[in-house]
Amino acid sequence: MKIIFLHLSLTLIIGLRTKGQSVDEFNKLNTCAYEWKYLNLTSTLEGKIIFFCQPSFYCGEESNASTAIIVTAKGDTIRILQECDFNPIDSPMRLKPMDNVEIKPYSQDMSSYKPDDIIADPYSCLISTASWGIVAKKEEHQ
Repeated sequence: MKIIFLHLSLTLIIGLRTKGQSVDEFNKLNTCAYEWKYLNLTSTLEGKIIFFCQPSFYCGEESNASTAIIVTAKGDTIRILQECDFNPIDSPMRLKPMDNVEIKPYSQDMSSYKPDDIIADPYSCLISTASWGIVAKKEEHQ
């Protein structure tokens, strides 16, 4: 219930802030992305997706990353970036809000890595903690 309330609250706040978003507001969100504090993820986390967006181009000349805002099982809210997590424009998103996910750390320390293209999401200025990880939908056991 707490996660649903957080999701609805953040969605309402973001909806009010981004409706009719100006170029200046978009640039501010982009600027906030460069101020994020990166943590080195060292163990597997579990949580629920609040927001998820994948880049619409392949890594190649430029690097990119998907962005997932996740509420962990401990109740922390964190941004997880996954390098080169491409999604063609006509494909459905592989993760949706409220999906249960598992986040695994990369084998190398990615805390100082910055991609060429970071997706400025509506939460860019609200959630400043980020980490690199591999996000996968958690298998539901029956």
